[in-house]
Amino acid sequence: ASYPFARRIDLSRTTLLGTDEEAVFHFYVTQLGFKPRRQLTAEYSFGTDFLFEMGKTQVEVRCSNRPAKLPTQYLSISARNLPLIKERLLKHDIVTGPFEQDPYTGQRKLSFTGPDGVIVTILEEEV
Repeated sequence: ASYPFARRIDLSRTTLLGTDEEAVFHFYVTQLGFKPRRQLTAEYSFGTDFLFEMGKTQVEVRCSNRPAKLPTQYLSISARNLPLIKERLLKHDIVTGPFEQDPYTGQRKLSFTGPDGVIVTILEEEV
């Protein structure tokens, strides 16, 4: 139904759950380089909701600040120049696995784990 409007849909937002707002902020802002866009104290929880942004990618993280067993969560980001990104990640103490091939596009990808077991995958953009 949205296909005719696909060119106008430029924003991508992923919503994740978190347990420790300090760890979440450090990972997404300090280590990955997202910009903090908005921070809200949610009336329905004891934590903080964050909105981080990098380019046209947004990550919303709802933090409870309570220990909890969360389901496995995934975040996929597309980027160019994966070797340079891998170097930057290592400088910020993020160890990735080796380059792998994405089964859908055939492009390279990197994966690593963030706070609360979030599996982050960076997919190489087609040039």
